[in-house]
Amino acid sequence: MKRFVIILFIITFCKSDKIHKSDLDTFSDLKIRFITGDESIEFYSMHVIKKKNKIKAYKRSPFYYFGSQTDSIWEKNISSSDLKFIKEFIKTAKTFGDSCLFSSSSIDHYRIEIKNEKPIVIDGNCQWGNYDYNNLSKAIFKNDFVELEKKRRKVLDSIKKSVLGNWHITGWEHGVLENKEVVMLRTDDKKPNEGRFLWILRESPNKYFNEHGIKIYSKEKSHYQVTLSGKEVLLKIGGSTYKVLTVEKDIIKLKCLW
Repeated sequence: MKRFVIILFIITFCKSDKIHKSDLDTFSDLKIRFITGDESIEFYSMHVIKKKNKIKAYKRSPFYYFGSQTDSIWEKNISSSDLKFIKEFIKTAKTFGDSCLFSSSSIDHYRIEIKNEKPIVIDGNCQWGNYDYNNLSKAIFKNDFVELEKKRRKVLDSIKKSVLGNWHITGWEHGVLENKEVVMLRTDDKKPNEGRFLWILRESPNKYFNEHGIKIYSKEKSHYQVTLSGKEVLLKIGGSTYKVLTVEKDIIKLKCLW
C-alpha cells in the first residue's frame, strides 16, 4: 500500500508540472538578450521556442567552461513551473518602460523579443526582485549548473593532484623572473639547483620557509591555491598568480600573470 502511494505521488507530481494545452497554444516564441558589466562586459542570451507539443529553452551564451572544455549550448524542455517563471519575468519587464535609474557603474541592458510583439528594450538598474535574467536562467537550467559545477570540481581535483610534489623551477633565476614563462620540472631532489628555486607542494600543513631557494607550500595553509577563472586554470603561489598552460606527469608549463 505504501509503495502504491509513493508511485501515485510521483505520477501526480509529474503530471502537475506538465504544461497545459491552453498554455502551449497561447505561448509565443521569445528571445532574451542580457548585457551587464562595468569594466568587463558579459553577454547572455536565451531562446524559448515552441516545437510541436513542447516548449524548449536554449542557453546560447555565454559558454561556461570547465578547464579548456565547454558545454556550449544548453537545451531544456520547459515545465509548467518554468513557464510560470517566464511569464513573471515578461510581466515584470513590461512594467519598466525603456529605462530605469542608473544606480551603479555596472549597467544592465535587456532586449526581449516576443513573436508578433514590439521588442522590449530596457537600460539601467531596474528592480527586478526575484525575476531578473540570472534567476530565470538558474531556475530553468538548474540541473545544467549542478553538472557544470561537478565538471569544474573534477578538473580542479585533477590539477590539484598533479601539482603535488617537488619541482625544480625554471624562469626564476637568482630570485628574478626572467620572462613570463615558468616551467615546473618534477624531481626527487630536496635541494635546488644553483640560482633556481625548488618548490615543494604538499597536501598537508607544513612549516613554510624560504631558505637557500627552497620554498615549501601547503594547500591547507593557503600557501598555494588552484582555481578556475573562465576557461583558465590559475595557480596562485608565493604572492604570484600563474596561468596553467599545460599539465603533464613530470612537467607543468605556466605563464606569470602578476
